[in-house]
This record gives sequence, structure tokens and C-alpha cells, in this order.
Amino acid sequence: MKTFVGFLAVVFLTAASVYAATEMLSPGTYMATITPAVDSKAASDIESRLSQIGEIKDVAVKPDDSSVHFTVKEREEVALLRLQDAVKTAAPDRLMGTPAIQREPSQKTGVSGYEP
Repeated sequence: MKTFVGFLAVVFLTAASVYAATEMLSPGTYMATITPAVDSKAASDIESRLSQIGEIKDVAVKPDDSSVHFTVKEREEVALLRLQDAVKTAAPDRLMGTPAIQREPSQKTGVSGYEP
């Protein structure tokens, strides 16, 4: 039993180390592409799995353009690899690319990311 518990501790610490060494996403709204394209079943499975990650909210997977949208909560951060692993777990034949942060439209111009 001690050997099994020791094994679990090593596995947990190894997983934590991998996530610690990966790119971290800070608070904000993100979009990433999933390849190959997702159908409605895969989109639902991925959305369900990502919604279980406590550091993110507002998860939406769109089959029409094979994109995933989510928000990293204020005062939180999440490892990119953790999100990619969740997608791979939910849909083993799919991969999530690197998310791009989505800028909020400017109050002055309504144009995303531009403010004079």
C-alpha cells in the first residue's frame, strides 16, 4: 500500500511540475481553434470538460467555426497545457491551438483593441 501511495504522490507531483512549466494564461477572454473541426457531439463533450476547470468560466465551443471561447477568472491563472489536456481527454482526436486574448471593444470607437 505504501508503494501505491508513493506512486500516486510522484504522479501528482510530476503532473503539477508539467503544468508549472507551461505557459500560464492570465485573466481575460480567449479564443482558440480546435482541429480537426468539431461536430456538435465533440463540441458538447469539450465544453463540458473545460467547464470543470475552476479557473475559467463562460466556456463555449462553436462547431460552425471549430472555436473555443472562455474567460480566465479575475485573480486566477490557468496552465495552457491543462486546457489542452482537457480537450484531448474530452475528444481524443482533437487538439486545441494556442489561445489568443480577445480585446473588449472600445467605449469610444466600438473597434476591438483600438482606442485613440
